Amino acid sequence: MTESSKKRAYNLILQDVIRGAFAEDHNLLNERRLIERYGIGKTPIREALVELCNERVVRSIPRYGYEIITLTQQDIAEVLQVRCMLECSCLRIVARHISKDALLAFRQRCEEEVHRLEHADVWEAWDSNVSIHLQLCSFAENRYCLQMLESSMGILKRAYAQFYLDQQRTVQKPYGNEFHLAIVDKLLEGDVDGAEAALREDICSFEKLIFML
Repeated sequence: MTESSKKRAYNLILQDVIRGAFAEDHNLLNERRLIERYGIGKTPIREALVELCNERVVRSIPRYGYEIITLTQQDIAEVLQVRCMLECSCLRIVARHISKDALLAFRQRCEEEVHRLEHADVWEAWDSNVSIHLQLCSFAENRYCLQMLESSMGILKRAYAQFYLDQQRTVQKPYGNEFHLAIVDKLLEGDVDGAEAALREDICSFEKLIFML
């Protein structure tokens, strides 16, 4: 087994979990079927499933297979709380040392994304949103915070799919980037409290979006 084959198996399974591909199988995964589905050997499939179990994406059911773990509203609320703590702390660090030129470049990117995503699909819009938040966090130059935020965003992507998949297995509406420019503009004005308020509103809007059923 190579590391690349394990990583490929992990990515393929996780992508299909997020997109609801196992709904017809009652959200149950079977090693043999996964091997047939992806054309990947038993060992990398099994190792990928072990990693997904460790991340609480699936749980092992002895002699039966693996079941996709459903995220609860409490799970999502706790992840969003972690996001608020991480991102707001990083934002204040960023505000103390980021240059105006760097902020203007970041603002230009946010503005370009708004226009680019006018006709984008929901997953492209979501990935863009994640990328913007990770870049803002990265300006704090703390790789541990960045890793934790990336992990949190991965969980929320599952929540985004889980709560917005309709009967045709499509996502009903995209998650927009409307708050990003407001955050940057407040930073450019030197209004850190205002920037944090806009960031908190951005994060809280996710919960309002997915529970507006």
